[in-house]
Amino acid sequence: MQNVYGRLVWGWGIYLGGFFAGMLQAAVMPPFLSIDERPVGAVQTHLFTSYADILEPAQAAVVSIRTTVVRSAGDERDRRESLEELFRRFQGELEDEAEQDGDSPQNDGNEPAAPAPRDRRIPGGSGSGVIVSPDGYVLTNDHVIAQEGGGAADEIRVIVTDRGEFTAEVIGRDRRTDLALLRLVSEGEPFAYLPFADSSSLRIGDIVFAIGNPLGVGQTSTMGIVSALGRNNLNLLGSGSFEDFIQTDAAINRGNSGGALIDAAGRLVGINTAIFSRSGGNIGIGFAIPARLARDISRELFLYGEVRRGFLGVSIRDIGRAEIAGEAGLRGVLIEGAQPGLPAHRGGLRRGDIIQRIDGQAVETVAALRWLIAGYRPDTAVEVEYLRDQRLERSTVVLSSLEEPRVVAAVRADVPLLPGLDLEEIDPAQAVDWNLPEARTGVIVVGATRTAPHRRQFPAGTLILEVNGEPVTDLPSLNAALRPNAVNSLRTFRNGREREWTLELGEP
Repeated sequence: MQNVYGRLVWGWGIYLGGFFAGMLQAAVMPPFLSIDERPVGAVQTHLFTSYADILEPAQAAVVSIRTTVVRSAGDERDRRESLEELFRRFQGELEDEAEQDGDSPQNDGNEPAAPAPRDRRIPGGSGSGVIVSPDGYVLTNDHVIAQEGGGAADEIRVIVTDRGEFTAEVIGRDRRTDLALLRLVSEGEPFAYLPFADSSSLRIGDIVFAIGNPLGVGQTSTMGIVSALGRNNLNLLGSGSFEDFIQTDAAINRGNSGGALIDAAGRLVGINTAIFSRSGGNIGIGFAIPARLARDISRELFLYGEVRRGFLGVSIRDIGRAEIAGEAGLRGVLIEGAQPGLPAHRGGLRRGDIIQRIDGQAVETVAALRWLIAGYRPDTAVEVEYLRDQRLERSTVVLSSLEEPRVVAAVRADVPLLPGLDLEEIDPAQAVDWNLPEARTGVIVVGATRTAPHRRQFPAGTLILEVNGEPVTDLPSLNAALRPNAVNSLRTFRNGREREWTLELGEP
């Protein structure tokens, strides 16, 4: 009996010892070495062997777009008459030479009349689009329907899956986000369409599908994930544009532009727009305009035919990491220039001010300020909070329109101290034409004579921002700031880069 009792005590001792040893080991075990021992099937929430049920309804709402440019008979006639006039002049010279040689060509007056020129139809671009309403409104990229020179194509044909070909009319265009709204000319049955999803809920890693007409091969669907969100400052849409892209590795190629990016529920989360590629083909870096932004732009185009955006009228740059922030940890956007006559200057803002809030909303980057101001309608009064000389100031600014022409008189002149340079005052609207950041103002070099002494330092396209610490907004301010018989310091901007120059100038 004692032996049995001893064995029981021994056994319980071993069990309890092992138990407490395990507890002690668990207490000191690093958390990152723990293992989730659940079966894989118990963790996996969805297992798809086919996405056909998701793609099929969406494919019916994605269309192919083809454009045509029409050259009118009048244009062709003018071109033909110009060529005929040139030929007649050339022929007349030959006849004069022939008469001098005693051999004049004969004309019996029975030459056949030239056929009347007809309109020429030139194939334009092609791309994709998405039907976003049952009554046939189509959202696509603006560059899909644009022709050379910026105008819309003369004819736009839309091929709808299982419905055939339709003519489309342009409802509105927005170059700055590369979106255009079309309407299919049809009195038939309602169209299949894609509802907008809340693209702000997307997360990196979400499954997405790109549907479009790549390379003209026909409707194609590809699959990938959301690779990144909020991509901006890529300059994919050109100067003055507004970028806020979804990045995806779903294959996007030429012809996919304007097509749909959908989520795993078959909802529209983006409009495929651009790719990064050295070869022109897909390398897994594609970009789509978020559906929430596309919906807001579509609403503006539907109501007004254009997007109405506010305009502040300042040259700005980030200061988050700039030396001006220093140890104070300042956050905001630095004003580099406020052009006289534009909203910011009228509201009392000046060069050196640091904008921190607009109507109570914090702004810490140039991109954030641009998006915020563009979200207001023209003629809206906004409260601007800014730092000036370390004091917080407030000012009410009435915004103007970003699209409104702001023409400064096109004054060209040779500044006496900068002989040979052809200079012109520039306003923010003209800045886009020179590939300058929006709202840049100053005096730009548009040309130079071969003997101009400073033509190498200031080639065409150089914007003169500041002279001897004084901002340059027009030709009189440039003339006033330059000092003869002295060393002058100039700050310029060209090809995305600011530079400082020191020039010793003589007598005017």
